[in-house]
Parts: sequence; C-alpha cells; structure tokens
Amino acid sequence: NVLKPFPIARRWALCVTDEFFHQGDVERTLGMPVTPSSDRRIQSRVATQRMFIKFVGPFFDSTATLYPGLRPDVERMHHNSDTWASYSDAELEESRIEDFDQRHRRQSLAEQDGFEHLLCVTTSDEQEFLFADPQTFPESPSPPEPGQLTPGLGIMVSRARWHQ
Repeated sequence: NVLKPFPIARRWALCVTDEFFHQGDVERTLGMPVTPSSDRRIQSRVATQRMFIKFVGPFFDSTATLYPGLRPDVERMHHNSDTWASYSDAELEESRIEDFDQRHRRQSLAEQDGFEHLLCVTTSDEQEFLFADPQTFPESPSPPEPGQLTPGLGIMVSRARWHQ
C-alpha cells in the first residue's frame, strides 16, 4: 500500500509479491505462459514496488491537487519511493524474518508470563507497544479505538489489536 508508512508498505509488498509469485509458479506448473510480473525468476520484489509507485504516482499527485488533504499521504508515497530506491530484495526478505521474530517474541512473552492475550498498540509513527497487564487492559471484545489514549500511559492509539 504505497500511501501507508513504510513499515506497513513493506509488509504489504511482501504479501503482494508472494501472491504474484505463487501465481507465476502455478502458471509454470500448468505449462502456461508466466505473467512477467509474476515470474520470480526475472522479477524483483523491490522493482515491482518502484514500478507501481511510478505508475500510480501521477494519479495521486493530481488527486492531491484537487483534494489538498491527501497531500501528506502523497508526500509519504514519494518518501516510500525514495526508500525503495535504496532497498534490495535481500533487505526485504530480511525484514520478513525480523517481523516473524518480533511476533514470536510477543507470543513467548505472553506464554512466559502466563498471559493468554497481549494488547498490541501501534502509534501513528509505527511504534509498537505491548501490554500484558490485565488490570490495565481488561480483555474485552474490542481494543482501544484509534485516537484514544491508553489508560494511565498516555500513548495515542493509531491501531490496536489483541495478540494471541
């Protein structure tokens, strides 16, 4: 998602290119011509993201002219484009491992401390905070809403979810 902060855009890039490459693998297995953007043998994950931003960028630039409220998102897209320019496929794959390790550590923390659930709160600048104190956050069907402050800690919530 080219308009999102880079850590989110990076995760989506992995998901999307995984799907594209799986499609190419199935096409190859069935003896069909492989769609060029889905061919892991010739396509770079990072190049795919850069090409997509180059393709949709003019649309978003024009749209932001009509709707100035979108300008910060479009500027973030240009920042993402600059970030992708210095990124490699190897770094992208390494980030997948780091994300997996981070999720695994959360799960281990919960199990070690005897908590069944952790509340994962993400701020607008993509910092993640993990809460395991059931007194601070009694488990409920819905975590704090975006824009709310966490009780007693004053962290502004961008996203929150129960992590099991």
